[in-house]
Amino acid sequence: MSYDRLHQSLRHGLTSLLVSTCLWLFSPSAMAVTVVFSDDFERLLLGLDWIVTPIGSKGKAAIGTHISNSGTRSMYTCCDEVTVTSRAMDLSGVNFAEVDIWIRSGADSYSEWASSGDDLYVQGYMNDGSWVTLKIFEGGGSTAGDEYNYVAKLPDEAYHAGFRLRFYQIDGSGTTLTDRDFWHIDDVQVIDYEVGTVQYPQMYDDFERSDLFSTGDWSTTIIDGNYDSQTSTHFSTSGSRSMYSCCGVRYTTSRDIDLSAYTFAELSFEVMQGDDSVAGSDALDGSWDSETPSLGDDFAVEYYKSDGTWQQLDYYLGSTLTDGQRHSYHARVPDDGYHSAFKVRFYQIDGSISGFKHYDLWHVDEFYVGTRTPAPPARRAQIHRDRVCVGGRTRGVGTGSNVSD
Repeated sequence: MSYDRLHQSLRHGLTSLLVSTCLWLFSPSAMAVTVVFSDDFERLLLGLDWIVTPIGSKGKAAIGTHISNSGTRSMYTCCDEVTVTSRAMDLSGVNFAEVDIWIRSGADSYSEWASSGDDLYVQGYMNDGSWVTLKIFEGGGSTAGDEYNYVAKLPDEAYHAGFRLRFYQIDGSGTTLTDRDFWHIDDVQVIDYEVGTVQYPQMYDDFERSDLFSTGDWSTTIIDGNYDSQTSTHFSTSGSRSMYSCCGVRYTTSRDIDLSAYTFAELSFEVMQGDDSVAGSDALDGSWDSETPSLGDDFAVEYYKSDGTWQQLDYYLGSTLTDGQRHSYHARVPDDGYHSAFKVRFYQIDGSISGFKHYDLWHVDEFYVGTRTPAPPARRAQIHRDRVCVGGRTRGVGTGSNVSD
């Protein structure tokens, strides 16, 4: 083969590859993904990506080998009030970005247990110059350490050129000689899913009806207890009703949602803890008061994976100290949720059983699963940041919720 013919053949092959790649990138089913920020802390010093600000005299943050999610190192905070703030990230023009962070509370076996009140806040810097708390991780949990994979959509107000993440440990009891009350942080990522703004609901429920089951969207499996899950007027995010679960171990499960044709879908809902002081009613039992779930009467949210198993998305602790606490969940459906039988179930771990009273209530509202249009071509053609394909990265599955009182 002559040089000219070889050159022409190679050029034709390269052109075909580029055309195929562009067709894939700009097809409706494709979605580019940008990793805007990533840190696995596999080094000795935090460096220029993070600023440590001790507020209490003993507050500390650094990289250590106590425990990690990947590799051998992670960042830690400890000992007193302290913040650790990331460098600025440019999220201007973004429509959907998530944080993905591994967090573990300390334990005496590898650092030191974080006591009750020695909480860790994950915060974001908004476009109005304020710091907003995205998630609170509470001290005083398991003495073996509690592990979290925190995944959540960032608020729209985070989409500006100067966004920052901040970890804020609010207290600790370290001394000059002893470091105490640790939190460990690893594999911090901020990810831009390059989708548009137009949303296409695949399932939406605001529970504004008297019978939960009248639409065929929900079913229950009661393991023990009485009173079925239903709708009531005790709590709501919009309108006047929400769904409730109570009174023993049960699953309340959505219908199948076909996501097999998509690479991006988002899931959101509101969870409200019961409160003894809140009155309401349902169509079956008339007027009655909500009731605070006790210690151990927890509430989990799970999704059905493509391999036929259930995976936990979020977990809420029952406690008489947090009556009426509200949690907001919003995150991309994980990679193994894109199949024809995706569904979500709310799992009440336990609850007291009575023939005449509803005990240990959890309320759910504004349930949404939906897809979006792709980002405009100009947005998707940007090459100033590294990209990875959907499915080319194993994403952590965990809590995507924010919490408010």
